[in-house]
Amino acid sequence: MAIVAKAVFEKMVKEHGGAGAVGDVLPADRYTSTHKALTPLEGGGALFLVTVRPPDEALWLVAILESPELGANGWTAAPSTIAITEVSQLKTKLAFSTGAGITAKPGALGMSLQTPRQLTDADVALLRGATGGKPAKPAKATAEARAATKAKPAKPAANAPAAAKAPKPARVQAAAAPLERPRSGAGLPAAAPGSLDAIAAAIAAADALAALDAALVAWRGSRAPVLAELVDTISSRIATTPAITTDADWTAVARAKDPAHTGRLLAALGVLPASFLPTVGGTLATFPPDPRIAMAIATVSQDPPTTSSSNHAFWSASIGALGRIGDVRALPLIAARLKLPMAKSSSAWASAKTGGVSQFWPKFYNLLTKAQKALGAVSPGAVDPKAVAALGKLAAKLPITMPSANRAVPVPSAAGPAVGGPPLAQAIAHLGAGRVPAAIDAMLIAWRASKAPALADLLDRASRLLPAHDQVLPLEPKAAHTAWLAAFADDPMLNLPLLLHGVNAGGTAAAERHILDLASLPDDPRIALRLTEITPFYGISPERAQYWKSLLQIIGRTGDVRTVPLLRREYGDFSGTYFDHHSQARKYVKDFALRPPTIAAPDAAMVKQLGAIATILTTLEAARDHFEDTLLDAIDADWANDGPRLVYADWLLERGHPRGERIVLGCRETAGKLTDVEKKRVKLFRGVRDLGAISEVSYDLDRGLPVTLECGYAQSTQTWHRIADEPLLRFVTSIDWEDRRDTPEPPGVAAVMQSPHARKLTKVSAPDRTDEQHLADDLAAIVGPRWKRDVNEFTRAT
Repeated sequence: MAIVAKAVFEKMVKEHGGAGAVGDVLPADRYTSTHKALTPLEGGGALFLVTVRPPDEALWLVAILESPELGANGWTAAPSTIAITEVSQLKTKLAFSTGAGITAKPGALGMSLQTPRQLTDADVALLRGATGGKPAKPAKATAEARAATKAKPAKPAANAPAAAKAPKPARVQAAAAPLERPRSGAGLPAAAPGSLDAIAAAIAAADALAALDAALVAWRGSRAPVLAELVDTISSRIATTPAITTDADWTAVARAKDPAHTGRLLAALGVLPASFLPTVGGTLATFPPDPRIAMAIATVSQDPPTTSSSNHAFWSASIGALGRIGDVRALPLIAARLKLPMAKSSSAWASAKTGGVSQFWPKFYNLLTKAQKALGAVSPGAVDPKAVAALGKLAAKLPITMPSANRAVPVPSAAGPAVGGPPLAQAIAHLGAGRVPAAIDAMLIAWRASKAPALADLLDRASRLLPAHDQVLPLEPKAAHTAWLAAFADDPMLNLPLLLHGVNAGGTAAAERHILDLASLPDDPRIALRLTEITPFYGISPERAQYWKSLLQIIGRTGDVRTVPLLRREYGDFSGTYFDHHSQARKYVKDFALRPPTIAAPDAAMVKQLGAIATILTTLEAARDHFEDTLLDAIDADWANDGPRLVYADWLLERGHPRGERIVLGCRETAGKLTDVEKKRVKLFRGVRDLGAISEVSYDLDRGLPVTLECGYAQSTQTWHRIADEPLLRFVTSIDWEDRRDTPEPPGVAAVMQSPHARKLTKVSAPDRTDEQHLADDLAAIVGPRWKRDVNEFTRAT
């Protein structure tokens, strides 16, 4: 069964003399599509064409093409002889070969049927019964149809890969339950990744998942349309059940970016609420290039499911990704949409500048025009079309497969060459070669299996070696949000330090979008800890329900036990009711925080591996570029002089770092030389997090550089370790706490007090209260004789 778009159906009706009402016979004789989901028709059968009619989404069966044949421009057959029939009553009865049925929400029926679906025998009986007929005897094809079928698919090449000659799989009954398969590919013959041999071997083993993985690798290497069609064919043999009906379910499935589940995600475009589509678009734009995503976006652009300005981010993200994906098959669809006139607005407020057209359409067409230009520049590589066609015929006969929820997904990465062994052994090998991103990937795999806090701490250290560690978003809220989204789309894992540091940049609505994007990533202790650190403050209203729901869901599902002390400090016994975020916390993190899981202590082998990782990290940290330290030392040596400070500011400005402007403005402010424009720029720095880890606490500045710290909230121990590693710490002379109960953990404060950067730090004090005594006692035990203690105040001994 395949859908005919509203505009296409009305064009067909016009071509056939206006026969377009229920009861009329529409003598359609073709379906202009070469979608690989239709490949099984090469073995015989019928193509049922349906359309969705306004205003009540009536489902009409408009034609049946009996025994169609594939030509250069699609499928042709003898003219249909059935009367157009409304089959809306069958929407809840059709099951399809996947068992998924039709699950579209109101308003999304047409979109949910964009991909052709294979019918079961029972489905066919229902549809034919609705028309009151049996399979018609094919009439003699028209001369036009015969001409269209002359360009038949090429026969398999005689020299096609031997492995492609798969044994004929056992016939799978259409209504049978799909096969449950874990991560596949084990035991297949060795073949170069992404080669036709690798695809053929997977097909021969009846392994649809391994075949899909190999076909995607091959397509990414060439962007050849024939390989994209092979991906579609293989994908059609992977079940799309269970249906995705909520934003939480969609986010959970999308998190792994598993190509085996991409079909489910795309099928949900017609089911999910329109308000969630911006998140969907942003998430799909971060997936590795996949032709199925490109075609789905190009297809839904034909009849946009949402034209609301509030949902425009869906189109900007998804259409904006078409050029990066590079599936040139989308070009005809884009061209077809651009030929259609912009829809008139029914709103009385439509801009006069657009001639009554809503402001959505010019922006939408501009996005499509840019995508068309980008795709026009794509040059697909050469592949053997006959060999690919042979593989396609075999792939169309693969048994329907259900991928498991937790299979290991092959993720394309430029982090470094593959190495063997368990994850921690891989991490050690990558770190030893200086491949920090690849090491982090391996460490994350190991952490998800163990949840060991010590390993999570090493991940924090490794992240401080990434280039994004000291990068900062722009000052202006809109520019900060745009830069955040660009960094996420470019490489969220490589840019994670920047993304986490600026997660709330850009305002409340932007922060909400950032949290939703982070929710699409696999579980990561760095994300969970950072989100826990910002729960008490950072300017987001506690009544922003979606923000707090998404944030706390991430923390709860990740299960990083390092977050437990901070959650307990913020929410106590979770009995608070004054703000909405308390109710969200009770729902998503209460059980975890009050009854955290017991994490097994690392065994001797793991302890040894963690020690090896720590040693290599120490070496890499020492080998970092220390030119910034040279500039900071010059400032320290001549503190009263603005000259060294302005040299440092120039160095920062050359790198686009806003701290450079802060220093320049600070010097001018101290000298009383600020202009009115500069005074406005100074205000922009309020809340901007451009001082590295020191931005996590309150501070006083001297000409743009921090000199005292004042802490009003309890930061995590890991936050204090980041402050201890901060080069700007060398200018801080004192640390004080406000009169609050939220005191820090002594080991973290001790790390700052003992940091080699803390050269001028001479005083550390907490409120002079009895309940702060434990902080002073514990600190004294750690920092020892280097610091003199007087009740709750410490002064450096030397």
